[in-house]
Amino acid sequence: MKYLFLIFLFCFTANALENKLLPFTTDGCSKVPDADLTNCCKVHDLAYWKGGSEAERIESDKKLSECVIEKTNPFFGSMFYWGVRVGGSPSLSTSFRWGYGWIYKRGYKALNQREQEVVKSLEPKDVTLIPVTVPKLRIKQRPVLFGNYCFDQIHEVLTPDVKEPKVTLSTSRDAYQVVVKVNLDDKNILFTYKNSKWKECHTPQYEATLPQFYKAIYFE
Repeated sequence: MKYLFLIFLFCFTANALENKLLPFTTDGCSKVPDADLTNCCKVHDLAYWKGGSEAERIESDKKLSECVIEKTNPFFGSMFYWGVRVGGSPSLSTSFRWGYGWIYKRGYKALNQREQEVVKSLEPKDVTLIPVTVPKLRIKQRPVLFGNYCFDQIHEVLTPDVKEPKVTLSTSRDAYQVVVKVNLDDKNILFTYKNSKWKECHTPQYEATLPQFYKAIYFE
């Protein structure tokens, strides 16, 4: 029975942290004077919006360069190519990073079946008809319960098993470990955060930028 509960808890946690895709938006050529290149950039933005593997990103960047070259010359094609190669990394917190449509950063990862279905439901039929908009903060501030947003997230995932997070912290080489006592045979659950993400737990946060657990949850 205990193992069935653990399986249920793991599945519930995965669902609770499920990523979400925002509707498609495009800023054209990202403040670069684009002349007749807007549609090249819109198609490129569509690929970046949904994200995917590193190979897919490289291919979309090459297509952008080819489109720009066709409308201008090789110099501008190379300029645009290296601009997106440097500025479009999925690790950056920019409005035009690879996979920018997803609330949480995905990095380089092929879309699974569920994500493909979500993309299909939100993907515009004709990207050239989508108006260019200036990126805005599309997320709303959420209240904090415990003065620490990571504890809030743990509480949301484990409720009603945890009334209040009881934690001890230990620093490893690259992560903070949060041990949470739950009302389940006096067991502990261990959550792990990257150091960079742990810093976000103590700063004013917005719902869409809450850090996720970056390692599997397991019982001590």
